[in-house]
Formats: sequence, structure tokens, C-alpha cells
Amino acid sequence: MNSESNYLHSEMREKTGKWLAVNFLTGSRILLSAGLLPCILSGAPGRALALLAAIYGTDIMDGMLARRWSVASRTGAHFDLAADILFVVLSCSALVITGQMPFWFLFAAAFKFAEFAATSYFLSGSKVRLDPGSGRGFAEESRSPVFDTMGRLSGILFMASPVPSILMYLVLPLPAASILFTGMAVCTCGLSLISSCWRLYLCACAKEKDEPEKRALGDLLESR
Repeated sequence: MNSESNYLHSEMREKTGKWLAVNFLTGSRILLSAGLLPCILSGAPGRALALLAAIYGTDIMDGMLARRWSVASRTGAHFDLAADILFVVLSCSALVITGQMPFWFLFAAAFKFAEFAATSYFLSGSKVRLDPGSGRGFAEESRSPVFDTMGRLSGILFMASPVPSILMYLVLPLPAASILFTGMAVCTCGLSLISSCWRLYLCACAKEKDEPEKRALGDLLESR
């Protein structure tokens, strides 16, 4: 009995340690994002790109390790999303101040993240949730972030936007860099708009479902 109890305690400590390591990586992204701000504002593209590489590395590693170690959690998902939003807002704000990014792109990114948080909260809170990929209903109540394909792609492009912005203005003449980045920004915002319209449509569909349909579909799916 003691050996089994010790094993369980050891396993729990190991899992807790892994969970803390994953969230430490996510937290380090917040600190790195804060350190990125003065690098951009002071005109140090080399240091800024090095910090961006570290930020993207932590973003890849925390999710990969959470899945590999089976320590993924709703809290971790929200923490990861908050770190990503802070990074995008800080980096894009700095690039807007230095004239390397248009203000409307920062506004579009902020709007997309706000819409994503609101629609995720609404869609994940329903007893019958609509899958963003197919629009089909399934039973789940989790309050976890709800992703869709177009939204994921636009989120990746918003996250990656500081790199081409810095590189373009570093190696290209100002007019060419401005035109090239504007084209990329328009494509990103187009994908973001498609995603937002789809998610708002799903929210409208979920709201229109009356309570008897919700209960019937939820009971049917839970019984399987």
C-alpha cells in the first residue's frame, strides 16, 4: 500500500513539475515580449529579431510539451492565449510608433483577438456547441478557446507580422517596404474577417436553437 501511495505521489509531483515547466515557458514569452518593446523603439533590429526567434520558440515548445507530457489544461490554454495577445499588442504598437506598421493593422489584430475571446466564451459555454469546422452540434461545456481554420491562419499571420515588418524596412526602400507590408496586411485582415463572420454566424445559429432542441441533442450525444 505504501509503495503504491509513494508511486502516486511521485507521479503527481512529476506531472506538477512538467505543468510548471510548460507554464514557465509561456510566462517567459510575456517577459520576452516586454523586452522586445525597447529593442524596436530604439532601432535595434538585430536584437529585436533574436528576441522574436526566442518568443516563437517558446510558443512552439509550450504547446508541444503540454501535449507530449499530457499536461494540457484549460488554464494553460487561456494563459497561452493571453501571452500571445500581449505579444501581438506590444510588438505591433511599437512598430506603429516607429512607422513600420499602419495603425489600422494593430486595430484589426486587437479586434480579432477580442472577437475570438468573446465568441469562444459564447460557443464553449453552450451545452450544445457548434463545431467551427463543420457547423455540426456536439455536447461539450468547457469554456476553452474554440479555434477555426481561418482564425488559426490569421492568428499565425498576426503573430508573425513583426518579422516581415522589421526585415522589409531594413532591406527595402521605404515606399517598397510600405507597399509590400500593406499587401500582406490586407491578406491577413481578409482571412481574419472571413473567420470573424463565420464565428459570428455560428454564434447566431447557437442562439437560435431553442432549449428543447439543445436538451434533446445534448442527451443524445452524451448517451453515445
